[in-house]
Amino acid sequence: MKKILMLVMMMTLALTAASAQTTHTVDGLINAFSSEKGVEKTHLGKALMRLGAVFLKGKETNISHIAKGINSVTVLDLDNCAKDVKQRFTQAVDSLDDAAYSQVLETNNGDDHVRILGKPDGYNMRDVVVISIDDDDCTLVFLEGKIKGKDIKKLLDD
Repeated sequence: MKKILMLVMMMTLALTAASAQTTHTVDGLINAFSSEKGVEKTHLGKALMRLGAVFLKGKETNISHIAKGINSVTVLDLDNCAKDVKQRFTQAVDSLDDAAYSQVLETNNGDDHVRILGKPDGYNMRDVVVISIDDDDCTLVFLEGKIKGKDIKKLLDD
């Protein structure tokens, strides 16, 4: 009986250690860091997005079409965090492994690192995540909604 109890305890410890080392999902990343001291989380809902699209209507046609498809925007700004929080965020982004998202773009320019993820939906893109990290600043922008492929193409062509 002692052997079985000892085996169960060892398996529990091993599973606990393994779960602590798992990679993060986008939602897990937002949830984990939004409560950290110094993190500013901003969420703009559908009503504010619609209002913003109205103001963009006559100015930038392509951006206006994109804004219409976005239901909400969540921004995590880690600029005012302690250095260890930024380092943990960077490590979490490096271990980010969310099967629902595909990498759209990744670029490194010196100390600047930008990563764009999205959920492909045929020719369109859903739920785009932009992560920007440099020496001093860390920012995550989560655009929830649907962006039409033709609008993305027009934006890139311009």
